[in-house]
Amino acid sequence: MSAPKLYASHVPLAPLSRLFLGIGSAVTAITDPRRGDMVAAMGETTAIGPVFLERLNTSPDARPAVKYINDLDHLYVMQRYRETHDFTHIALEQKTNMLGEVTVKYFEGIQYGLPMCVSGGIFGGARLLKKHRQELIDKYLPWVVEQANNARFFMAFDWENHFEKQLSEVQKELNVVPLKARMKKQQDELTGFAENIDDLANRLKNALNKLEERKADSPEAPGNQLGNSQLEKQPTPYREKIGKLSGEVVDSNPYSRLMALQRMGIVQDYEKIREKTVAVVGVGGVGSVVAEMLTRCGIGKLILFDYDKVEIANMNRLFYQPNQAGLSKVEAARDTLIHVNPDVEIEVHNFNITTVDNFDTFVQRIRQGSLTNSRVDLVLSCVDNFEARMAVNMACNEENQIWMESGVSENAVSGHIQYIEPGKTACFACVPPLVVASNIDERTLKRDGVCAASLPTTMAVVAGFLVMNTLKYLLNFGEVSHYVGYNALADFFPRESIKPNPFCDDNHCLIRQKEYEARKASEIIDLEIQEPEEEAVVHEENEWGIELVDESEPVLSSESPNNSGMAEGLKFAYEPAKKDNLSGDLSPAQAATHDLMQSIKDKLVQEAQKK
Repeated sequence: MSAPKLYASHVPLAPLSRLFLGIGSAVTAITDPRRGDMVAAMGETTAIGPVFLERLNTSPDARPAVKYINDLDHLYVMQRYRETHDFTHIALEQKTNMLGEVTVKYFEGIQYGLPMCVSGGIFGGARLLKKHRQELIDKYLPWVVEQANNARFFMAFDWENHFEKQLSEVQKELNVVPLKARMKKQQDELTGFAENIDDLANRLKNALNKLEERKADSPEAPGNQLGNSQLEKQPTPYREKIGKLSGEVVDSNPYSRLMALQRMGIVQDYEKIREKTVAVVGVGGVGSVVAEMLTRCGIGKLILFDYDKVEIANMNRLFYQPNQAGLSKVEAARDTLIHVNPDVEIEVHNFNITTVDNFDTFVQRIRQGSLTNSRVDLVLSCVDNFEARMAVNMACNEENQIWMESGVSENAVSGHIQYIEPGKTACFACVPPLVVASNIDERTLKRDGVCAASLPTTMAVVAGFLVMNTLKYLLNFGEVSHYVGYNALADFFPRESIKPNPFCDDNHCLIRQKEYEARKASEIIDLEIQEPEEEAVVHEENEWGIELVDESEPVLSSESPNNSGMAEGLKFAYEPAKKDNLSGDLSPAQAATHDLMQSIKDKLVQEAQKK
């Protein structure tokens, strides 16, 4: 049963008739887009309720020429859409060709949600030539989606009252930017960006040229006059790598004074240092000086970890220069150290080791970071926070890696170093600081405008202790200290040894303790004691008749208690000096001659002993 006739041009349709008419008109419109009546019929038969009428607070009025709508609200929507369609072409500046029509259909589909518009955009785009279809995808669709979402609702715009205005004014009111205008704007932006890049490149080039000119004009430049108008050859900061260390004492040998340790018997084989790999975590006030010292000592490889940047506030410390401000610390350190000693291989990692992914990388480099792709020889912790120390402690306990920890107090007048061998000595978690033991986030303790004190003297002392302990461990000389403290106010250097805590919170530390105890219990103790052979005392014959007397034998005194002048039962606490009775019986002249001969005899005895 068909619906009642609502307006003059109304052709009432039953639901089934509407369905067949919608399908037939859609097929005809797709196969022959020139059939405007079929396009209109498809739009009317597929029209749905105007959900935006209530949102816009508007009401329909009579519009002619719509035939197949069974609802007055639907009638208004379809009539208004049909009237606004041509205006949309004008506002978007789209031609009435196939590409322009598909573009407008996409716009209307997004704004109105009419099935005819959506299907018209999809099927119409499919019928485009390959060239135009690619142009639609690359250029038109991104633009039309942006415009449909940003523009005012076209169907509610009273365009009939704006005929006297310029098109650009209407587009501005609708918040529409035509495709050509948008592309021109983008082109202008790209052009301006390219011009800015060119300008920046020119300015950088000019700055580099000026820098080169200043270098050429500086007194340090090769060929310029120095001092007393004498030409001096400036040393170059680069040199070729040295294959084998030499102890030759010449000015051009950077290792002569290091190899002197071997010649003096302090170190058995100093050249072994070139086989060693040390990882330094934290390249700040202590770590940077440690890295420089190890580089100057000729270490084989350094692996540096840090995520901070060089700041002007760091200039009260050693190593970094003001011109390195803004660079990452590991890169600035590498650039400096490769000029100090190009024989050292330097690997840098600019990240925070406390994050999950970076911690795995940190552990992997400990395991395979050496010159032979095996475990590193030593890890040095030079960080300034407990979180990073705990991360290093955890990694080294897991890998059973020996490491050394260091630190400087916030008041900059004390510091320490600590040798940590998992299982044998206390790890950092065995005797944790109060902040760590209390599970307090140390970042909450920091206040704005307040910073820790810093002295290059304290940091240099701690760095020196740490590197000295490192060299003793790597080259096996002297005694490696388990803990050395430093109090600058009293010049106090406590030296301790801390045993591991059997109740440590680190599970891997407990495992290492058990392994160490097992190794210690399995060691065979040799109780065989060898008594040293006693050598017979040899008395050399001499012309003066001097003999060596065993000091352990008692010396018998010729005096008895009765003629010593002491009462019976008493004795001297020491042997009284004997008087020379001979000199008492001589005349003064004879006594002087006797004393002279005695002194000559004593001198002859001394000379004989020297020979």
